Amino acid sequence: MSDRSQKETDIELLGRVAHVATTLQHDVLAFSLEARPQVVRFQAGEISLEDVCFWHKALAGAFFTFAEGLCFVLREAITENAHRLELSQKLRRQLAPESRVELERLVPIALRHFARLFNAEAAVDTSTEDFRGFRALTEAREAFAHPKNHAEVCPFNLFPTLSPACEWFFLAWRSTLVACTSSLGHTLGANSEAPVQRRQFTDARLKAFANRRVEFDAERNSGDILEDLKDVIFPLMRDTLRAIEAMRNSNTATALPATCGLRNLVRVLFSQIEGTTLIAADLLHRFASGEPVEKKLLIGDSAEVRERIVATLDAFSERFASPRKIQRIGVGWEAFVPARALRNRLTHPHSGRDLIVGPEELEIVLSLASWWRTEIHPCFDTRGAE
Repeated sequence: MSDRSQKETDIELLGRVAHVATTLQHDVLAFSLEARPQVVRFQAGEISLEDVCFWHKALAGAFFTFAEGLCFVLREAITENAHRLELSQKLRRQLAPESRVELERLVPIALRHFARLFNAEAAVDTSTEDFRGFRALTEAREAFAHPKNHAEVCPFNLFPTLSPACEWFFLAWRSTLVACTSSLGHTLGANSEAPVQRRQFTDARLKAFANRRVEFDAERNSGDILEDLKDVIFPLMRDTLRAIEAMRNSNTATALPATCGLRNLVRVLFSQIEGTTLIAADLLHRFASGEPVEKKLLIGDSAEVRERIVATLDAFSERFASPRKIQRIGVGWEAFVPARALRNRLTHPHSGRDLIVGPEELEIVLSLASWWRTEIHPCFDTRGAE
């Protein structure tokens, strides 16, 4: 391939990656702008702790979708061009899009090797305190994505880690993009002074929020199944309603773009579905001699996952609420499979087209949310239980 055609190919490759990054980055910026006035409202006593936690979880969800989505498309680009990089077999396995690698390990590897495709170097500094903040946030990610207790539904460790972690990642991606475009002969940001990290991660702030969590938890009646329902299951239900309101801009201080709100609703709805299922399975295990919770409950073919979820919630309803059988028919039931495929497509985009959402996706997601509210919410109404 000639130098000219190789350069054209590289420009097209960089454009494909940048398109995904820009779309997802806009969602992060939108929720960042929204979170600020919501914090002010919380400080003024206008909204609850649960409300302000929702906005931070929405921002964190958008950020992780950005980070994971960008890394996925970077890995695809590197794998497609692995012959140009002389990668070891071990590194090829790590960078394969289907492999599972912790995000804090993956980000530096993906950025550095992507830059190598353009004969550039990515200035990714993993020795700073702010990278430690990024790592602390990624370690907390599983908790608020699949909450299993009250602390994970309202994760205090988001507050001191989210801003510095987001900023570290943004700066690392920016420096990589500038290096790649400069190597191609463009001056995107190359002639301007590189921005510096403004929000710093500190152990002291992390500890302060951890101490506040202890004080907050001291007021709970731990080990009570009704407390778990009140502090875990029901807030997840309310989060989905908040996400629907956010998509409609009926509870926002800013104007969230409609597509941004819909992508957030997909994340929040599946956080509720998967979190509720894990919590129900855990309560069955702790209070009704049920099987220990296993990860495979939510992994695999979508139709099979749907059946395992419903079987778990049927069992929970039989044991703790008014016995009922969840209806396995209708538009909402059928919407689970395409909605889960949509969630996966938004999480692992191959191109900017995979991030497009519109009326068809909205109808699927709202149908699933309606079925979940109608069929699943009554499973947690213990008032009719003996």
